[in-house]
Amino acid sequence: MRALGPHDLSEEREAFRAVVRDFAEQEIAPQAERWDRDHEFPVETVHAMGRLGLFGLPFPTINAIQAVQLGLPAAYIQGYGTSDASYTVGDLSLFGQDDWRLGRHLTVNVGVRYQRQFWPNTEYTAPGLDAYRFPSDNNNVAPRLAAVWDPTGTKRTAVRAAYGWFYDNHITGLNGITTILDGGPDGVRTLVAQLPDLLPIGAWNARGRRLSEATVGTYPSLKFIIDPALVTPYAQHASIGIDREIASDLAVSASFVYARGKDQPGTLDYNPIVPELGAGRRPEDIGGRPGTSASILQYTSFGDT
Repeated sequence: MRALGPHDLSEEREAFRAVVRDFAEQEIAPQAERWDRDHEFPVETVHAMGRLGLFGLPFPTINAIQAVQLGLPAAYIQGYGTSDASYTVGDLSLFGQDDWRLGRHLTVNVGVRYQRQFWPNTEYTAPGLDAYRFPSDNNNVAPRLAAVWDPTGTKRTAVRAAYGWFYDNHITGLNGITTILDGGPDGVRTLVAQLPDLLPIGAWNARGRRLSEATVGTYPSLKFIIDPALVTPYAQHASIGIDREIASDLAVSASFVYARGKDQPGTLDYNPIVPELGAGRRPEDIGGRPGTSASILQYTSFGDT
Protein backbone atom coordinates (compact mmCIF):
# COMPACT_ATOMS: atom_id res chain seq x y z
CA MET A 1 0.00 0.00 0.00
CA ARG A 2 1.51 3.33 -1.00
CA ALA A 3 1.18 6.54 1.02
CA LEU A 4 -1.06 9.29 -0.22
CA GLY A 5 0.71 12.32 -1.65
CA PRO A 6 -0.41 15.83 -2.59
CA HIS A 7 -1.30 14.66 -6.10
CA ASP A 8 -3.91 12.27 -4.57
CA LEU A 9 -5.99 15.04 -3.00
CA SER A 10 -9.11 16.36 -4.66
CA GLU A 11 -9.28 20.03 -5.60
CA GLU A 12 -11.63 20.64 -2.66
CA ARG A 13 -9.28 19.03 -0.14
CA GLU A 14 -6.28 20.79 -1.61
CA ALA A 15 -8.07 24.14 -1.27
CA PHE A 16 -8.95 23.38 2.36
CA ARG A 17 -5.35 22.41 3.11
CA ALA A 18 -4.17 25.69 1.63
CA VAL A 19 -6.60 27.67 3.82
CA VAL A 20 -5.37 25.90 6.97
CA ARG A 21 -1.73 26.36 5.99
CA ASP A 22 -2.19 30.07 5.30
CA PHE A 23 -4.03 30.57 8.58
CA ALA A 24 -1.32 28.78 10.55
CA GLU A 25 1.47 30.75 8.89
CA GLN A 26 -0.21 34.15 9.26
CA GLU A 27 -2.13 33.90 12.55
CA ILE A 28 -0.46 31.24 14.68
CA ALA A 29 3.23 30.92 13.79
CA PRO A 30 4.18 34.57 14.57
CA GLN A 31 2.62 34.34 18.07
CA ALA A 32 3.15 30.70 19.02
CA GLU A 33 6.41 31.17 20.92
CA ARG A 34 5.01 34.04 23.01
CA TRP A 35 1.77 32.20 23.77
CA ASP A 36 3.71 29.16 24.93
CA ARG A 37 6.13 31.24 27.03
CA ASP A 38 3.42 33.32 28.71
CA HIS A 39 0.92 30.44 29.02
CA GLU A 40 -1.59 32.57 27.18
CA PHE A 41 -4.75 31.23 25.59
CA PRO A 42 -5.62 33.11 22.36
CA VAL A 43 -9.41 33.11 22.57
CA GLU A 44 -9.92 35.20 19.44
CA THR A 45 -7.60 32.99 17.42
CA VAL A 46 -9.46 29.86 18.45
CA HIS A 47 -12.77 31.52 17.59
CA ALA A 48 -11.32 32.33 14.16
CA MET A 49 -10.39 28.66 13.75
CA GLY A 50 -13.97 27.77 14.57
CA ARG A 51 -15.25 30.16 11.92
CA LEU A 52 -13.03 28.35 9.38
CA GLY A 53 -14.79 25.13 10.26
CA LEU A 54 -11.76 23.45 11.81
CA PHE A 55 -13.73 22.26 14.81
CA GLY A 56 -16.33 20.63 12.61
CA LEU A 57 -13.87 17.93 11.60
CA PRO A 58 -14.90 14.40 12.66
CA PHE A 59 -12.99 12.76 15.49
CA PRO A 60 -13.27 9.38 17.24
CA THR A 61 -15.14 8.96 20.53
CA ILE A 62 -12.77 8.86 23.53
CA ASN A 63 -13.25 7.97 27.17
CA ALA A 64 -12.69 10.23 30.18
CA ILE A 65 -9.11 9.04 30.85
CA GLN A 66 -8.13 9.64 27.24
CA ALA A 67 -9.74 13.08 27.39
CA VAL A 68 -7.56 14.02 30.37
CA GLN A 69 -4.44 12.75 28.65
CA LEU A 70 -5.26 14.77 25.54
CA GLY A 71 -6.15 17.90 27.50
CA LEU A 72 -9.81 17.89 26.46
CA PRO A 73 -11.88 18.69 29.58
CA ALA A 74 -15.63 18.46 29.18
CA ALA A 75 -16.40 21.47 31.40
CA TYR A 76 -14.80 24.48 33.06
CA ILE A 77 -16.29 26.02 36.21
CA GLN A 78 -14.71 29.19 37.61
CA GLY A 79 -15.81 31.76 40.17
CA TYR A 80 -14.86 35.43 40.01
CA GLY A 81 -15.44 38.20 42.52
CA THR A 82 -15.63 38.51 46.31
CA SER A 83 -15.93 35.12 48.00
CA ASP A 84 -16.53 36.20 51.59
CA ALA A 85 -19.38 37.84 53.46
CA SER A 86 -20.37 38.24 57.10
CA TYR A 87 -23.82 37.41 58.41
CA THR A 88 -25.45 36.64 61.75
CA VAL A 89 -28.05 33.97 62.50
CA GLY A 90 -29.93 33.23 65.70
CA ASP A 91 -31.48 30.13 67.21
CA LEU A 92 -34.21 29.79 69.86
CA SER A 93 -35.06 26.44 71.46
CA LEU A 94 -37.50 25.65 74.32
CA PHE A 95 -38.23 22.21 75.77
CA GLY A 96 -40.41 20.82 78.52
CA GLN A 97 -41.41 17.35 79.67
CA ASP A 98 -43.04 15.54 82.56
CA ASP A 99 -43.60 11.98 83.77
CA TRP A 100 -46.84 10.48 85.09
CA ARG A 101 -47.12 7.23 86.99
CA LEU A 102 -50.52 5.76 86.04
CA GLY A 103 -50.84 2.95 88.53
CA ARG A 104 -48.20 0.45 89.57
CA HIS A 105 -47.48 -0.89 86.07
CA LEU A 106 -47.53 2.08 83.67
CA THR A 107 -45.40 5.22 83.34
CA VAL A 108 -46.04 7.87 80.67
CA ASN A 109 -43.63 10.56 79.55
CA VAL A 110 -44.91 13.62 77.65
CA GLY A 111 -42.77 16.38 76.19
CA VAL A 112 -42.83 19.23 73.69
CA ARG A 113 -40.08 21.21 71.99
CA TYR A 114 -40.23 24.53 70.11
CA GLN A 115 -37.42 25.92 67.98
CA ARG A 116 -36.91 28.71 65.50
CA GLN A 117 -34.04 30.12 63.48
CA PHE A 118 -33.58 33.84 62.84
CA TRP A 119 -31.99 34.83 59.53
CA PRO A 120 -30.47 38.05 58.13
CA ASN A 121 -32.83 40.26 56.17
CA THR A 122 -31.36 39.15 52.84
CA GLU A 123 -33.28 40.09 49.70
CA TYR A 124 -33.45 37.68 46.76
CA THR A 125 -34.45 38.26 43.16
CA ALA A 126 -35.09 35.70 40.46
CA PRO A 127 -36.81 35.66 37.06
CA GLY A 128 -40.55 35.27 37.42
CA LEU A 129 -40.56 36.17 41.15
CA ASP A 130 -41.02 39.44 43.01
CA ALA A 131 -38.18 40.36 45.39
CA TYR A 132 -38.45 38.41 48.66
CA ARG A 133 -36.58 37.85 51.95
CA PHE A 134 -35.22 34.72 53.58
CA PRO A 135 -38.39 32.83 54.62
CA SER A 136 -39.22 32.51 58.32
CA ASP A 137 -40.72 29.25 59.58
CA ASN A 138 -42.04 29.90 63.10
CA ASN A 139 -44.50 27.08 63.80
CA ASN A 140 -42.02 24.33 64.65
CA VAL A 141 -43.75 22.71 67.63
CA ALA A 142 -42.61 19.12 68.12
CA PRO A 143 -44.52 16.77 70.48
CA ARG A 144 -42.97 13.71 72.19
CA LEU A 145 -44.76 10.78 73.87
CA ALA A 146 -43.37 7.64 75.51
CA ALA A 147 -44.66 4.91 77.78
CA VAL A 148 -43.26 1.96 79.74
CA TRP A 149 -45.52 -0.91 80.89
CA ASP A 150 -44.62 -3.68 83.32
CA PRO A 151 -47.30 -6.27 82.54
CA THR A 152 -46.38 -8.68 85.36
CA GLY A 153 -45.49 -6.26 88.11
CA THR A 154 -42.28 -8.16 88.79
CA LYS A 155 -40.02 -5.57 87.13
CA ARG A 156 -38.54 -8.31 84.95
CA THR A 157 -40.55 -7.51 81.81
CA ALA A 158 -40.95 -4.07 80.22
CA VAL A 159 -42.88 -3.09 77.13
CA ARG A 160 -41.72 0.27 75.75
CA ALA A 161 -43.22 2.55 73.10
CA ALA A 162 -42.28 6.05 71.94
CA TYR A 163 -43.20 8.56 69.28
CA GLY A 164 -41.66 11.94 68.53
CA TRP A 165 -41.55 14.77 66.02
CA PHE A 166 -38.02 16.18 65.60
CA TYR A 167 -37.17 19.39 63.73
CA ASP A 168 -33.66 19.92 62.40
CA ASN A 169 -32.11 23.35 62.01
CA HIS A 170 -31.11 24.39 58.50
CA ILE A 171 -27.35 24.63 58.10
CA THR A 172 -26.51 28.32 58.38
CA GLY A 173 -24.44 28.01 55.20
CA LEU A 174 -27.67 28.27 53.21
CA ASN A 175 -27.66 31.98 53.84
CA GLY A 176 -23.95 32.35 53.18
CA ILE A 177 -24.04 30.39 49.93
CA THR A 178 -27.01 32.26 48.52
CA THR A 179 -25.62 35.62 49.63
CA ILE A 180 -22.16 35.10 48.16
CA LEU A 181 -22.88 33.00 45.03
CA ASP A 182 -25.50 35.44 43.74
CA GLY A 183 -23.98 36.12 40.34
CA GLY A 184 -23.88 39.85 41.08
CA PRO A 185 -21.14 42.49 41.03
CA ASP A 186 -20.65 42.38 44.83
CA GLY A 187 -20.57 38.61 45.19
CA VAL A 188 -19.24 35.68 43.18
CA ARG A 189 -19.98 35.30 39.50
CA THR A 190 -19.75 31.69 38.38
CA LEU A 191 -18.84 30.70 34.84
CA VAL A 192 -19.92 27.24 33.70
CA ALA A 193 -18.63 26.37 30.22
CA GLN A 194 -19.03 22.99 28.54
CA LEU A 195 -17.99 21.51 25.24
CA PRO A 196 -18.56 22.28 22.38
CA ASP A 197 -17.72 25.71 23.88
CA LEU A 198 -13.95 26.09 23.50
CA LEU A 199 -13.35 27.72 26.91
CA PRO A 200 -12.69 24.41 28.74
CA ILE A 201 -9.84 23.65 26.34
CA GLY A 202 -8.52 27.18 26.69
CA ALA A 203 -8.57 26.98 30.48
CA TRP A 204 -6.74 23.65 30.44
CA ASN A 205 -3.90 25.16 28.45
CA ALA A 206 -3.76 28.47 30.35
CA ARG A 207 -1.40 29.29 33.21
CA GLY A 208 -2.66 27.66 36.39
CA ARG A 209 -5.53 26.05 34.39
CA ARG A 210 -7.41 29.31 34.89
CA LEU A 211 -8.77 32.07 32.65
CA SER A 212 -9.12 35.63 33.87
CA GLU A 213 -12.57 37.18 33.79
CA ALA A 214 -11.32 39.76 31.28
CA THR A 215 -10.23 36.95 28.94
CA VAL A 216 -13.59 35.23 29.18
CA GLY A 217 -15.57 38.38 28.39
CA THR A 218 -19.33 38.61 28.91
CA TYR A 219 -21.06 35.48 30.23
CA PRO A 220 -24.23 34.53 32.15
CA SER A 221 -23.53 33.57 35.76
CA LEU A 222 -24.89 30.63 37.69
CA LYS A 223 -26.64 31.76 40.87
CA PHE A 224 -28.03 30.24 44.08
CA ILE A 225 -31.29 31.39 45.65
CA ILE A 226 -33.63 30.30 48.43
CA ASP A 227 -37.11 28.90 47.89
CA PRO A 228 -39.58 31.59 49.07
CA ALA A 229 -41.58 28.75 50.66
CA LEU A 230 -38.63 27.02 52.37
CA VAL A 231 -39.65 25.21 55.57
CA THR A 232 -37.72 23.53 58.37
CA PRO A 233 -36.89 19.85 57.79
CA TYR A 234 -38.25 17.35 60.30
CA ALA A 235 -38.39 13.64 61.05
CA GLN A 236 -40.94 11.40 62.73
CA HIS A 237 -39.50 8.66 64.93
CA ALA A 238 -41.47 5.78 66.47
CA SER A 239 -40.39 2.65 68.30
CA ILE A 240 -41.89 -0.26 70.20
CA GLY A 241 -40.08 -3.06 71.98
CA ILE A 242 -40.01 -5.53 74.81
CA ASP A 243 -37.25 -6.31 77.35
CA ARG A 244 -37.20 -9.50 79.42
CA GLU A 245 -34.82 -10.30 82.26
CA ILE A 246 -34.08 -14.02 82.24
CA ALA A 247 -31.48 -14.10 85.02
CA SER A 248 -29.68 -11.55 87.14
CA ASP A 249 -27.00 -11.10 84.49
CA LEU A 250 -28.95 -12.00 81.32
CA ALA A 251 -31.73 -10.21 79.42
CA VAL A 252 -33.17 -10.32 75.91
CA SER A 253 -34.98 -7.63 73.94
CA ALA A 254 -36.70 -7.10 70.61
CA SER A 255 -37.56 -3.72 69.09
CA PHE A 256 -39.07 -2.15 65.98
CA VAL A 257 -37.89 1.34 64.99
CA TYR A 258 -39.44 3.65 62.39
CA ALA A 259 -37.90 6.90 61.10
CA ARG A 260 -39.07 9.13 58.25
CA GLY A 261 -37.59 12.49 57.28
CA LYS A 262 -39.46 15.17 55.35
CA ASP A 263 -38.70 18.53 53.74
CA GLN A 264 -34.95 17.94 53.53
CA PRO A 265 -33.29 20.80 51.61
CA GLY A 266 -31.68 20.27 48.24
CA THR A 267 -31.04 22.23 45.06
CA LEU A 268 -33.25 22.22 41.98
CA ASP A 269 -32.28 23.94 38.74
CA TYR A 270 -35.13 26.28 37.84
CA ASN A 271 -33.47 27.26 34.55
CA PRO A 272 -32.26 23.95 33.08
CA ILE A 273 -31.45 23.17 29.48
CA VAL A 274 -34.73 22.13 27.83
CA PRO A 275 -34.11 20.27 24.52
CA GLU A 276 -37.68 20.95 23.38
CA LEU A 277 -36.84 24.67 23.23
CA GLY A 278 -33.87 24.05 20.91
CA ALA A 279 -30.22 23.08 21.15
CA GLY A 280 -28.67 24.41 24.37
CA ARG A 281 -31.78 26.46 25.18
CA ARG A 282 -32.94 27.47 28.66
CA PRO A 283 -36.30 29.07 29.57
CA GLU A 284 -34.68 32.36 30.64
CA ASP A 285 -32.45 32.79 27.56
CA ILE A 286 -32.51 36.40 26.35
CA GLY A 287 -34.33 36.65 23.06
CA GLY A 288 -34.31 32.87 22.79
CA ARG A 289 -30.55 32.85 22.15
CA PRO A 290 -28.69 29.83 23.65
CA GLY A 291 -25.95 30.68 26.12
CA THR A 292 -27.50 33.95 27.34
CA SER A 293 -28.67 32.54 30.70
CA ALA A 294 -27.32 30.02 33.20
CA SER A 295 -28.60 27.64 35.87
CA ILE A 296 -30.60 29.07 38.78
CA LEU A 297 -30.09 26.64 41.67
CA GLN A 298 -32.77 27.05 44.31
CA TYR A 299 -32.54 25.48 47.77
CA THR A 300 -35.94 23.82 48.08
CA SER A 301 -37.64 21.68 50.74
CA PHE A 302 -38.37 18.55 48.74
CA GLY A 303 -36.25 15.67 50.08
CA ASP A 304 -37.56 12.59 51.88
CA THR A 305 -35.44 10.14 53.88
